[in-house]
Amino acid sequence: MVRDLLVRLDLIAVIDRLCPFQENKARYTHGQVIAMLVANRLTSPAPLVKVQDWAEKWAVLEIFGIEPDALNDDRCGRALEALAEQADAVVGSIAAAAIAVFGLDVSRFSWDLTSMSVYGAYDGADPDYVTPKPGRPKDHRFDLKQTQAGFATCGDGAVTLLTRVYDGGTAEIAQVEGALRALRELAGERRFLMADFTDRIMKSGALDLRIFVDYMSTTMACGISGDSACRKRTGPAHQWRAGPVKGGSGNVGGLRISC
Repeated sequence: MVRDLLVRLDLIAVIDRLCPFQENKARYTHGQVIAMLVANRLTSPAPLVKVQDWAEKWAVLEIFGIEPDALNDDRCGRALEALAEQADAVVGSIAAAAIAVFGLDVSRFSWDLTSMSVYGAYDGADPDYVTPKPGRPKDHRFDLKQTQAGFATCGDGAVTLLTRVYDGGTAEIAQVEGALRALRELAGERRFLMADFTDRIMKSGALDLRIFVDYMSTTMACGISGDSACRKRTGPAHQWRAGPVKGGSGNVGGLRISC
């Protein structure tokens, strides 16, 4: 079941494309190693130092064709480092594949924040990456530092559409604003086609929708209806162009398709 899911999502190919492997002597690519870590999380989660033991007990060689001794903590760590550089692109590509494969509805989503408490001082943390800091952890371990993460998941299938990570001390309100802006850019404009077969909408002057539409005039509608007489009037080919839609005293802040 897990193997079939990874194949349907094309996970290995996606990661190998975005995180190309440069070491010719290695037996397996980053995509193959990450796929095994995903399989581990979905079956019997273990720390990196125990992944090799998990692979031996769960017949990874027989099912995936990957030798367990290749999944040592050093190799897994290098694969995760490569993945970190392209995390957003990988998540987006796999999410797109899941939406297409399973026909998911992404019209609604939920934004949720969580925290991960960690042990250690982290005084020399790299400023280019998320830094563990004191904050308000969800597990109430105020004695530990934390990092934070936000996930936008669609209501159908709970597939992650967007992920963001934050320093432990970042206020939640600052996280939400940036996430909503990113989601708006990800979603783009939602458009629909308005077919005006009588030109009454345009002539009435009531076209003041203030939304983005594609407008199809009577001539175009007639030209693509299959009516031979209409085709003679409109010609066999149409040059469509985008422009502002105007009607009487109204003005739609959108686009018009005309020929």
